Amino acid sequence: MIVVPKASFHEASDRNLIRRRIRESYRRNKSLLYESLTTTGKQMVIVIMYTGRKILPYSRVDEKIILLLQRLKNENEKASG
Repeated sequence: MIVVPKASFHEASDRNLIRRRIRESYRRNKSLLYESLTTTGKQMVIVIMYTGRKILPYSRVDEKIILLLQRLKNENEKASG
């Protein structure tokens, strides 16, 4: 689930642009997390909330999604032992 608050971005087109960028970045990088989940046999529900006040370029969004997925992977591996 991807959440972009209406209070921060009044224009629907801006919210949609941010959602599209996050979705595409997640689609391209989800394998970072999926490998870890399949080896541990776990599932995960992820909610990504965009809290910024500016529309970031795709390259910056991509960096942050990769960082997020790597952190989730590390937490999953720590919890599994």
